[in-house]
Amino acid sequence: MKSKNTTNLIAFLPAVLLAVMIFCFSAQPSSDSSDLSKTVTAELLRAVSGVFGLRLKAFQIAAFVAKYEHLVRKGAHFTEYLIFSLALSHGFERNGIRGRNRFFLTVLVIFLYASTDEIHQLYVPGRSGQFRDVCIDTAGGAAGSLLCALHSRRMRRRSLKTRRQSHD
Repeated sequence: MKSKNTTNLIAFLPAVLLAVMIFCFSAQPSSDSSDLSKTVTAELLRAVSGVFGLRLKAFQIAAFVAKYEHLVRKGAHFTEYLIFSLALSHGFERNGIRGRNRFFLTVLVIFLYASTDEIHQLYVPGRSGQFRDVCIDTAGGAAGSLLCALHSRRMRRRSLKTRRQSHD
């Protein structure tokens, strides 16, 4: 039988795995990271164009990628930290940290991890640490933490409503 402490630590496993994934992405030299972003941008464009029946030529895709790859990269920053914050928030919730404390602790951890991630990038060939990226990452983390807070609030209200109805 698992101890309560082991179960509580396991609740953070998804967050730890996401932190490792973010670290690995940050450890890529700039050329590898840029190639990955360009590939993802091109694949997203192909998928969207397929849904809408667009017949884009290779030069059109290349022009789009050149113009919007940076935006996709920053969107990826926001999204990966949003998901990271969902995992952290879950871990905190399972360990009894709720409400505003959970929200602020999650955002604080996100900010600190994003800051160390940018410092890490200073030592990767061709990469640089950017405070702007810390801000984008933290905004993604705050958005994820806000989603968790709203979900918890909704579940509490639903639970209260159910209890009131069962007492009537």
